[in-house]
Amino acid sequence: MYKNLTDNTYVQVVDMVGGAKIALKQVKVETKGGFNFYKVDSITNWYAVSGNPQFIVNGDFFNQKINPTTISFAIRSNSQLVEPGGDANGNKRQIEFFTGRGAAVLPASAWRMANTTAQNALGGHAPSDTPTPNAPRGRTSICTVSLGTPENPSRFFLVFLHIKATKDQVAGDMAAWNCAYGSEIIMDGSASSQMVYREAGIPRQLYGVADGDIIRRPVPQIIAIYNNWFWSFS
Repeated sequence: MYKNLTDNTYVQVVDMVGGAKIALKQVKVETKGGFNFYKVDSITNWYAVSGNPQFIVNGDFFNQKINPTTISFAIRSNSQLVEPGGDANGNKRQIEFFTGRGAAVLPASAWRMANTTAQNALGGHAPSDTPTPNAPRGRTSICTVSLGTPENPSRFFLVFLHIKATKDQVAGDMAAWNCAYGSEIIMDGSASSQMVYREAGIPRQLYGVADGDIIRRPVPQIIAIYNNWFWSFS
């Protein structure tokens, strides 16, 4: 885990060729009216039931007004399409994780999500569709170091948690960390931006908003990383 001391940006480098494993975790409660509904829980509870990962971070967008809730973007987990998603507006992307090989970012595609050989995949916004771009708020984002393709994915990808950042600040952080242009994906933000990471065996929490600003929001979906030896806090 790396921290940019000047702007409260936390960055985790993930090395998939080096052995890092990805799990996308969500708990479906019911299907009703053609929609799946998922349990929401605190980030600390998600960590507690995730098998001691190196870190977890919030993932998919969701409907904050209901519980159980619906999820916005498609999810592929353990080689199965578990959520088809329903948000088809704007410029969407998906990141596909190929176990032992790397990750690739492509335009969002329902067909690809159902048929890709990637074991895990997740959708999100492209930076041009960043919600409330000029407001300083918590933001969670992902990119790959090289643009990558499914045939030749990027060995490394980066996970960012930005504390009270604007769209331009996020873009600057990602450019400074050499994110491949076109690989940036914006996940859910504001009070949803949360991370738990393990330092010296102790789970520690990070939140995208400062203490007292906004109640930390329970979330229905997280990204968990295991066996990742790119692990230095500086």
